[in-house]
Amino acid sequence: MPKLSLTMIVKNEEKFLPGCLDSVRGIADEIVLVDTGSTDQTIEIAKKYNAKVYYYEWVNDFSSARNFALSKAEGDWILYLDADERLTEQSIRQIEKIKSSDKTAGYFCTVKSIDNENSRDNSMRYIRLFKNVPGLKFSGTVHEQISPSLKELNVPLYNSQITIEHLGYNISIEEKSKKATRNLSLLLEEYTKNSSGYNAFQLANTYNILDDIPNSEKYFKIALESKDITNALKAECYCSLALIAHKEFRYEEALKNVDLSINLNKEQPFAYLLASKIFLQSKNGIKASEYCRKSYDLNKKIMKGNSSGDIMIYLDNEEIICYGIQLAIQNNDKENLHFYFKEYEKYYQSKNTRISIKIQKILNKLLSKQSLNNEEEDVLLNLINRYSSDLLYMLIEHSLSVQSESFIERLFNLYKIQSSVLKIYSLYYFERNDIAKAIGVLEENAAVIEKDASVIIYLISYYITVKSFKNASKWLDLLEKDFGQIPQMAAVINKIKTQIY
Repeated sequence: MPKLSLTMIVKNEEKFLPGCLDSVRGIADEIVLVDTGSTDQTIEIAKKYNAKVYYYEWVNDFSSARNFALSKAEGDWILYLDADERLTEQSIRQIEKIKSSDKTAGYFCTVKSIDNENSRDNSMRYIRLFKNVPGLKFSGTVHEQISPSLKELNVPLYNSQITIEHLGYNISIEEKSKKATRNLSLLLEEYTKNSSGYNAFQLANTYNILDDIPNSEKYFKIALESKDITNALKAECYCSLALIAHKEFRYEEALKNVDLSINLNKEQPFAYLLASKIFLQSKNGIKASEYCRKSYDLNKKIMKGNSSGDIMIYLDNEEIICYGIQLAIQNNDKENLHFYFKEYEKYYQSKNTRISIKIQKILNKLLSKQSLNNEEEDVLLNLINRYSSDLLYMLIEHSLSVQSESFIERLFNLYKIQSSVLKIYSLYYFERNDIAKAIGVLEENAAVIEKDASVIIYLISYYITVKSFKNASKWLDLLEKDFGQIPQMAAVINKIKTQIY
């Protein structure tokens, strides 16, 4: 019976390593673990799983370490994983079938990266399982690959249903920045040796994580000029450029780039959703609604596994549903409102929660400005998350005049670090003529609200009401400095000036 070797390179992975090695029980005949300098319990954990542990001095080259691990593997087949990755249970059966074959081949596996911080997961296909043939080697200092070597040796490559879950991106923004900073110097060094489109693409993504937008745009454009990257990666470049332009209110450029992205790869739920938001900002509600629906239908298809693309970035369905409801309300589109209401309930029914039966009733009450009872308030507060907050805050603000003070206080105590909640809380008390409380809560959270133009405008209006023009002017200066380049905002700023000066 052919044998399978799992090869890994690790350093200080005591947190993730047990989960990874548990996931390959019964399928890996040999575990080759190359350690590059652990100071925690990584080695002790590996030995408990009967791993063959080797030590390798780190030389800032991931391929070098991978190739060392490969040289120690004795199996007929090689599977390589990182400590923060896990094989799914269904993948075990797939690998059993493949390794029992005498075929010489490499297999694309789906690597699904979980990312709760950015509210979306993404999946990409890589060669992770391959026959152990002489002459194979990894290439690339960072984001190392085995496929170029397999192709050089004329080893056939096939798709598979093997799925690997990657937890390494399910970390805070600060941790992502640290990882990106570590990789940047290695990527720049690699790029000086090999200025390929793929390396430019990786540099662009790294600069994007580090919020260095000029360099990110520069390298995405360099990657697009290259002839050595796939259409799927080009589509990613255009989509990233569209997102950057959208955030900087360059809507024509954003729309052009997202259209180019979709034309290259039509299986991108995020690209369709981004296009919808660009159309919405451009006052084209019909197109915005059309592209939102395309995003939702495609997202459901991909999540069911019905996609053949090498790169798949998909969303949580709740994100699109909640945006779709907002869009339908804004467009006074009763047909789509009914559709997304139903989908919202189905979404929670699929999670086997008791929440689902109340959602449509609660949202309709908010839309018609009716007060909620205590049980409905509890359900609504439990519904608020990173996907639904914009929608629910909009509906709460819409029905603010009829909601109870206790509910507003509970909302504030749970989510007061969010600018939208601070706006709702201040507006509630402003409408009840407690202007000092409305102003006080916003001033106390200045660091939060200064990034949200709409809340700054509310604060300025409160100061104008009490004729505190000096304080109103201070916040107006900040508004003009940070948001004055937006044409719509410039008009608002000029109108406020006539009230202050």
